[in-house]
Amino acid sequence: MPQDLPPTKATVLISGEGSNLQALIDAAPLMPHLKIVRVISNKAGANGLNRAKAVSIPTAYHNLVSGKYYAAGEKDPAVKAAAREKYDADLAKLVLADSPDILTITEHYVISEVDRGEPIVIRKIQCKTPETLDELKARMHSQEHELILEGTQLAISHLWEKRSKSE
Repeated sequence: MPQDLPPTKATVLISGEGSNLQALIDAAPLMPHLKIVRVISNKAGANGLNRAKAVSIPTAYHNLVSGKYYAAGEKDPAVKAAAREKYDADLAKLVLADSPDILTITEHYVISEVDRGEPIVIRKIQCKTPETLDELKARMHSQEHELILEGTQLAISHLWEKRSKSE
């Protein structure tokens, strides 16, 4: 991985175990330019928050219901849509408060539509038979961890390439 990149601040969004976050934390010696400035989760009990706290990365919890954007069990689509718009705007403010250079959720660029950004890296995974569900999960996590590192590195390189062209 290139070592000559400028320091790059990243905000990481998680919703669960945080195994991709852990892959980034573990890769710190390989990506000394990467500084995770905050981890944000929409689930208070997400283990990824514990992973971040264990290495002194600031964390935040941001949730539609507990944040009182709408009540649990809300059925009105208009209320939910308006709440989601406000929630997303507040999430953007929370993220931008840290002035990150990149934002990682998964291996795609972030746009306003959730999980619709242009892919950064794509990897096809061979199906194996016989294979238990646990074996498949372990194999997928291993690939996902490699992919998050590759995707983050590519996103950082593309960021600085674009910034150098616009100067």
